[in-house]
Amino acid sequence: MRFRFALLLTTSALAATLAGCAGGPLGGGATGTAEGGVPSGAMIMSGTCNVQAGQYAIGQRATPALQSELITKTLAKTLRVIRPGEAVTQEFSSQRLNLQTDASGRITSISCG
Repeated sequence: MRFRFALLLTTSALAATLAGCAGGPLGGGATGTAEGGVPSGAMIMSGTCNVQAGQYAIGQRATPALQSELITKTLAKTLRVIRPGEAVTQEFSSQRLNLQTDASGRITSISCG
């Protein structure tokens, strides 16, 4: 009898833990994918990166002044410049603006994540 109770308790705890991991996006979440593979809901929610506000910078050099301006205009909390061949982490951060540049430092694409 004690074994059954312990087994039931362990199974219930495991099920509760796995159920917490299987939940969908928080805060209503994104329902689609926009250009660049960024969830569309993440671009418009308050406190997250708004990639559309920074599209004007494509083709410009990624100077410190432009980077600062982009952080302000896109509402991003952080920014990273990704140069050709540079290794980057793949975790998604809705508050980060990514600037991909060519070898001369000109911005070729902008994305959030």
